[in-house]
Amino acid sequence: MLRDVHLLDIPALLGLAKKYNDEVASVGLFVAGLDYELAATNMMGSLNNPNAFAKVVVSGTQVVGFAWGVLVNPVPWSMYTAADLLMFYILPEHRRSLHGYQLLKSYKAWAESSLCDEIRISTASGIKTDIANSMFKRLGFTEFGMVYHIKK
Repeated sequence: MLRDVHLLDIPALLGLAKKYNDEVASVGLFVAGLDYELAATNMMGSLNNPNAFAKVVVSGTQVVGFAWGVLVNPVPWSMYTAADLLMFYILPEHRRSLHGYQLLKSYKAWAESSLCDEIRISTASGIKTDIANSMFKRLGFTEFGMVYHIKK
């Protein structure tokens, strides 16, 4: 089941954030620090915010995935608006189901209804990019640019 995030989901979302970080670290990819207080504050700021997208996927009684996006003005000299999906994560044992597809389809619908100029999505974490890219393409996204980083 797909639904909006509510305040009582925050502990489950923090647990998913930890699992996300652990998964990224286990394959030797870039891992950001995990500040639980900051994460909870940011998540609360997204609740009931028309410029934010925050949804969870629930299987039975367990939150098994989430997506978190925002509207941004990425070009400093323009009111050009982009929808950016900041985080998208599904527990490994729930991948290859419709959960991820439903989350992304919902994000795309939200972004389209916001009348933004561009809808962006990425696999910057490096987790299962082949599967994610295939799903992105099925939803009408096209590859654009690259992400480079220096691991410090």
